[in-house]
Amino acid sequence: MAPASLPEETARVELERFLIEHSEMLLQNLRFYVVRLGLAPAGEAHAVALEVLQEVAVEALAHAARFEPGRQPLAWLLGIGVNVIRRQKAERARRSQRELSPGHLASALALQQAPSEQEVFDQLQATTSGPEEEVEAEQAAAALLALVNEEDREVLRLAVVEGCERELLARHLGISPGAARVRLHRALQRLRRAFQQRTAINLSSSG
Repeated sequence: MAPASLPEETARVELERFLIEHSEMLLQNLRFYVVRLGLAPAGEAHAVALEVLQEVAVEALAHAARFEPGRQPLAWLLGIGVNVIRRQKAERARRSQRELSPGHLASALALQQAPSEQEVFDQLQATTSGPEEEVEAEQAAAALLALVNEEDREVLRLAVVEGCERELLARHLGISPGAARVRLHRALQRLRRAFQQRTAINLSSSG
């Protein structure tokens, strides 16, 4: 990896200093845009803005070469922040159009080769077309979640049924985002094993 050029290193140092010294001001601005752009309501804006701020810092330092030293860092960082918010909003909109589908869950859990955590999670959700389908999906989801213990049910209900993002899931559980991701991954694994065991028992009984 080639060493950073002097202008890039100068820009990175300037951005790092601004992020440290003016993080609260930047966070306040991001909270405003989080609410204004519809990413989260005012009551959840602080937690969401913190997550956005982390992404802004990572992106800004990774692309420090694009920043011209001497420019106003706030405007440049807020530009990155707005893009991050729009990306997250688009992702949430995609997820909000989907509901838990027992059929997709069953096909995901019954796969012969273990899918990745993201593949299982994606297949846990599918579009429903009306209130009757939503009721059926909720009832079937409850039956499937009954296969695991209460702790796993809570994690899966929050993450899949209610669509909590990583930061909000962590807040609900009272743990760090990294720990929440690990707990969700393990809950998905246990649900998959329990489903496969139930399927095997049903097949042996019918045979």
